[in-house]
Amino acid sequence: MPVQLLQSQFEALEEPREAVIVDISYTPEEIIKIIRKGIVV
Repeated sequence: MPVQLLQSQFEALEEPREAVIVDISYTPEEIIKIIRKGIVV
């Protein structure tokens, strides 16, 4: 992808409606627990 297109790609991004948001300061194990709680299977 040409570098010139990068800004327009970011501008076109939409925030997801049902995202699982995780703070990356947690340990990998804690992140997995948070993600599993946030996903409805």
